[in-house]
Amino acid sequence: MQLTSFSDYAIRVLMYVAMKEPGLSSITEVADAHKIARPHVVKIEHELGRGGYLETQRGRSGGIRLAVPATEINLGALIRFTEKNLALVDCMGGSGTCVVVSACGLQTILRKALDAFFEELGKHTLADILGPAHKLRQLMALPDPL
Repeated sequence: MQLTSFSDYAIRVLMYVAMKEPGLSSITEVADAHKIARPHVVKIEHELGRGGYLETQRGRSGGIRLAVPATEINLGALIRFTEKNLALVDCMGGSGTCVVVSACGLQTILRKALDAFFEELGKHTLADILGPAHKLRQLMALPDPL
């Protein structure tokens, strides 16, 4: 299983914004720091705003910031929000293309594995992946807080 680039980029956007707090972040800053195309960051910012993860401040000195503290952003819930298709094989998505689905145990095993995956992610928050802060700030070209 591999997460989509959308999920990967969403996590990176949230990490950058969290590391810049309490200041606002700009879409251009995030795109430059992670070498992600600006249109992708715009789409991600919009979706994360819709999901209640980011809030925007419009205007000349506007930007984006976390809508809730990093300690309240559950990684399991975030991935469930950003991943639109969690069907690991076609039969889990209800496509009906598999002729052995009614007698095959793979779907049950994969569903249990996916549940275990999300159970583990559910134990962690965005704050858990923000360390060591000094190193992250350095890699994102962010100054250390005063």
